[in-house]
Amino acid sequence: METYAPTPESTRTANLYRLRPGVAFADCWARPKNSADDTYVATPVAALGDEALLVAGSPEPTRLAWVALIEGLTGTSLDFRGGQSSVILFVRVGQQAFALTFGGGWRMLRSGAVDHDFGLNLALRVLDSGAVRTISRTHFGSKARVDRNTVPGGTSLWSFGIREHAELVGQIAGRIRSTESLRISQVRKSERRITIDCTKRVRLPIPSDRANLIDDLREISRLAPCAATSARRSNSWPYRHSDWPTRRDSPRTPCWQSTAPTPAPSANERYRSSRPDDYRADSAAPPPASPTRPEPSLHFISLQDEAERSPSLL
Repeated sequence: METYAPTPESTRTANLYRLRPGVAFADCWARPKNSADDTYVATPVAALGDEALLVAGSPEPTRLAWVALIEGLTGTSLDFRGGQSSVILFVRVGQQAFALTFGGGWRMLRSGAVDHDFGLNLALRVLDSGAVRTISRTHFGSKARVDRNTVPGGTSLWSFGIREHAELVGQIAGRIRSTESLRISQVRKSERRITIDCTKRVRLPIPSDRANLIDDLREISRLAPCAATSARRSNSWPYRHSDWPTRRDSPRTPCWQSTAPTPAPSANERYRSSRPDDYRADSAAPPPASPTRPEPSLHFISLQDEAERSPSLL
């Protein structure tokens, strides 16, 4: 039978997770309920990183749920069956371990084995804050409302109307800042800014060549080093950051947001404001030029870290 193997240069978009340090591959996944033991098989993979494990399986095809509705409406008997195959590829590169999921593989990953800060940490380092396409955030409140906004062409992060320290960001998608921000194989080949989708996982192009895959994982490991994290799930909120001097009492508030009282007007200023008809505008000194406010860049704070500073938040 003729096979169609992918060329070494081909890529395919997949979900990339990072595993928590010290967790064995065998403890990172679980078989779906009511599945036979031989349906999903774990096979070690040689010559792929420092350690690799492939978990693959396909359940027996079952009758599609919507067939009964069609038969009832039309009286036509249909025997349509289907099922979703699932694959997880675990790869360890240096001190970090990753999981690539395909099909329904993401459902078999154990939540406690996944680094939930991985996606947003990578977004912080490589995404362009002026070319954000999708953002999902949860509002603080009794109803925990979740908003998801999309701008296909991309726009500034702060044009989505995010309230600092009032909303938790769970997903952000956009283009990388430059081709030097994330030097993975797809970027090196096309020399274009690609779009990535970041939550607790990162959705990005994955190469079919082994050497390129390991190089990409090493590049991601360099950009988003893995810190020791607890099993507790953490969320993040964004805040504005610029190179302007900041107030001493609030290190994240730029100086142009200062709430210092306005100086009282002088006697001449009060006189001119009371007689606008007699005041000649051309005799007034030009107002001082206000410096340009820099566009705030993209930054996130872990809710867990902030709670350690202010326990009253939780």
